[in-house]
Amino acid sequence: MEQVEERLSLDELKRLRASGDINENEIAIKIDDIVIAENVVTRERRMLGYTNEILRESNKRLLKG
Repeated sequence: MEQVEERLSLDELKRLRASGDINENEIAIKIDDIVIAENVVTRERRMLGYTNEILRESNKRLLKG
């Protein structure tokens, strides 16, 4: 089975940056049901969590602030 990588929208990236989940040198990528942060300079990747948790939590944090 092939993994499908999909970049998050600009709004989703802004929410993740505002919540501190990713920094200014990182983008977030969905791979199947997992969200990965990728440093665009070093290409280093780290797992943020599962899509439904990460995107829902970033929306909650934005609404609280």
